[in-house]
Amino acid sequence: MGLVPATIKRREPAAPCAEPVRVLAFEWATADLAADSNGGLDILAEARSAVRVVARGLWRLSPDTTNDVIQVFSELLANAMQHGEPPISVRVDQGFTGAVTISIADAGDALPEICRDVPEYAERLRGLVVVDALAQAWDVHLRATGGKIVTAVVVPPLPRRKATTAAAPPAPRSALA
Repeated sequence: MGLVPATIKRREPAAPCAEPVRVLAFEWATADLAADSNGGLDILAEARSAVRVVARGLWRLSPDTTNDVIQVFSELLANAMQHGEPPISVRVDQGFTGAVTISIADAGDALPEICRDVPEYAERLRGLVVVDALAQAWDVHLRATGGKIVTAVVVPPLPRRKATTAAAPPAPRSALA
């Protein structure tokens, strides 16, 4: 089934600004998740691809920041698909400061748990540890209508300023000159 709907929304800010707010949004119903015969991996791969295209092409994030955004997005979406309940909705938004907010909502009430003491050989349980390491902040909010929203924020590094060579201070003037 794929992305239902897969949209890139643009809305102009109220005050004049250089860049409009940009949002990438997806939603999957129970039937969409059940139709993915690959256990959700096809949906995850398609969504990752869309996030990569938007992050690099539209938002012009660096390759490192794009990889961080995609990794955080993947871990949160995989958690929702494995432990949450449909429908699952996703919102990836870049604000005016350049920070990327990733929000994944599902209908399940079970709260995610971060497992810090994961055995080396474990193939699972590392998702939120990765999110915690790559995102500047993450949190979980329960919805009044049931379910939860897990949100993480990835902030790109500030651009480095080019070093300028300072001009030598003027030589002191002699009282005799």
